Amino acid sequence: MPDNAKVLLYGGIFEKRRNPDFLIKVFASLTRTFSDLYLVMVGDGHLLNKCKNLVAQLGLNERIIFTSKLSQSELPSLYRRANLFLLPSEYEIYGMVIIESMYFGTPVISSMTAGACEIIEDGIDGRIVKELDLNKWAIAISELLIQQEKYQELSLNAEKKIKENFLWEKVAECYAKIYRQVILR
Repeated sequence: MPDNAKVLLYGGIFEKRRNPDFLIKVFASLTRTFSDLYLVMVGDGHLLNKCKNLVAQLGLNERIIFTSKLSQSELPSLYRRANLFLLPSEYEIYGMVIIESMYFGTPVISSMTAGACEIIEDGIDGRIVKELDLNKWAIAISELLIQQEKYQELSLNAEKKIKENFLWEKVAECYAKIYRQVILR
């Protein structure tokens, strides 16, 4: 993949609730507009071969890169290289991949799940797409790839939010404060 390529990232298990096949179709629709766009899909699961077959059918083998799980030391460079992290899940209880991505300043576009809605403020530090609609997802992605000022704003806000609110030290402080309040009652 060229150094100046735009990179979309998906990370997680290849299963129905995560909709990796939907994401491939969204990507296919974007390739007509963005000749420098690539999709990196990290993970494994029972839908992996189905997704690889779909990519081959769509003629996108050169633009969609599959890789198995990466080590913790490999993840930071991938998050930093990605322009956007995409998570079209039907449900996501917490969404650790959202926090990881935002920590590195990579804006997240996610479906409207409990985990995503707890973390992402739509239009402030990421995007929430309410429906699994191909056109709505393509528009959300396109807007951030084209509007560099908005992209930079989301990137900075995402990183700031995670570093100020979601690091383990911050979470531990919050729990300690709650415990102190309960004990003093």
